[in-house]
Amino acid sequence: MHNSIVITVIGSDKAGFVHDLTRTINENNGNIIESRMIMLGTEFAVIMLVDANWHATTKIEHELKKHGQANDMQIVVRKSSKSENLNNFLPYEADLVTVDHPGIIHNISGFFSEKGITIGEIKSKQFHSPHTGAVMFQAVIQIYVPGSISISKLRDEFVQYCDQENIDGLLEPIKH
Repeated sequence: MHNSIVITVIGSDKAGFVHDLTRTINENNGNIIESRMIMLGTEFAVIMLVDANWHATTKIEHELKKHGQANDMQIVVRKSSKSENLNNFLPYEADLVTVDHPGIIHNISGFFSEKGITIGEIKSKQFHSPHTGAVMFQAVIQIYVPGSISISKLRDEFVQYCDQENIDGLLEPIKH
């Protein structure tokens, strides 16, 4: 019987960070099902879903916590299960670009939350406009729209929201 665990790690970026972390998982017969790893400032952050048998997940958790203490990393391990069945949901992606200001992610997540739309992933970054030098913000948000929601109505409301917030936004189906 296999179990799933979600592992989050934050630590100072250095060569070998990912290799050291994944060695513990590999040596204990864990299988990384899904992961996101990124350097943020001087820190490196990892979140991953790992599948293994009960004994292996317990050993992985124990070994990672020892590794974290020895290397000044914050490590959290949580038991998980397969994600809910998303067969009745339509996968969409919202692309946003706007002048950077506080609250963008908070506000757009509120827009989707009010409609009962699940956010699957958010990727965001700040950059400088090549033409004006203004500090800009870009986000790509993967969402799962319940089949009961009218896509046409959602698009209209999304466009209206973006116009109101001065966001250049696009809502498109995800093509797998």
